[in-house]
Amino acid sequence: MPVAIPNIKVASADGRHVIYDNANSVPVVDSLVPQSYASVLVDAVRLDDDPVTYTSEPLDVRGWNGVHVQIGINSTLAPTNVRVLLQTTIDGALVTWADFLEGLWASLSWEDTATAAGIVQSFTWPNNGADYIRFVVTATGSDAANFFDVTVTARQFRGAIAMAHA
Repeated sequence: MPVAIPNIKVASADGRHVIYDNANSVPVVDSLVPQSYASVLVDAVRLDDDPVTYTSEPLDVRGWNGVHVQIGINSTLAPTNVRVLLQTTIDGALVTWADFLEGLWASLSWEDTATAAGIVQSFTWPNNGADYIRFVVTATGSDAANFFDVTVTARQFRGAIAMAHA
């Protein structure tokens, strides 16, 4: 339900919350209101060969400020390690992909001992102009008995990054 604030009103338009200036009825701070849609890009994929790589479908991030990524990994017995690599493209034809190697995204990997009991971890990626992203998951030391199960969920958001986790 909208809250009345002098000269400001909150309304829902097409399922989105937009803040309007009462006097002019135009959006004034739409970019500050978190909005998001979630996509499961890697859906409990079993990595059971050595090495094995899975590449997700691309996710359209045009017009979004960033992506909140949740990664879930379980391992059985003793595969060696698993890496999750974020790739971006500014190529609308989805032909030319680049590894995103800034900050934690440069080396996001786990050994089987860290994932044996199962983990779920969250990370934020700020979109500074990419059109699409995808995830490449690679496991080593895995086989039919020693494997990783990986899920990656991405939630695009608009608004300030600090507000995305609210």
